[in-house]
Amino acid sequence: MAKISTLTELTSATDSMVLVINDGTPSTKSITVANLKASLGLPSRVLYANLNQSGTDVPTMTVIKNTLGYTPTFLYDGVGDYTMLFSEFIDPASSVLTSGFTRFPYITEIRLSGGGVSIQTYNRSSGSADAVLVNASIKLEIYE
Repeated sequence: MAKISTLTELTSATDSMVLVINDGTPSTKSITVANLKASLGLPSRVLYANLNQSGTDVPTMTVIKNTLGYTPTFLYDGVGDYTMLFSEFIDPASSVLTSGFTRFPYITEIRLSGGGVSIQTYNRSSGSADAVLVNASIKLEIYE
């Protein structure tokens, strides 16, 4: 029987790739990357980004990591009211949406509703306000 002396290292893997495992028994086993991630409780797709908004412009997004397969778009719905739109329905029951706003604590709502995320901002003196999203982090994890 031939021995494998060197293996080529993979630096990335897609969900459809199959890993072959030798557990010391005579038979080898295999598992897809997607099934391995699911068994470890890892999200199948993620979006990690920082949001900024000024004036009456739509929010902009600096992507840290995006495995959705597309880039969400934004709407300016009114003063302090924005929507991040997805190219698909995202089930809130199988998703986790979190945000971390370090500079301004005045985010009144960030809510996932199937086809998008509603974001509302304000300031204490005037109520609903623009220009509150400054490097505001958002994290969406989808568990399929």
